[in-house]
Amino acid sequence: MGRARPASHRVAGPAATTQQPPPQQYQEPIAPAQPAAAPAQPDDMAEKLANLTKLGELMNAGLLTQAEFDQQKARILNS
Repeated sequence: MGRARPASHRVAGPAATTQQPPPQQYQEPIAPAQPAAAPAQPDDMAEKLANLTKLGELMNAGLLTQAEFDQQKARILNS
């Protein structure tokens, strides 16, 4: 009648299958939360002061309007 199949030719049943773990997905490292803005450094403050002084001179020379001066002043102080 039937001969037993060699082990290399046996058909694997459900019990013989191994489940592979799902592949790990790459996740970007989470950056630490940024601390609150530190007070301006002395060099940074000196640069801001120099820029504001130049703006004042330009306004006094009539090259900037008050609105232009105010806009640039806000930009400098908020940077």
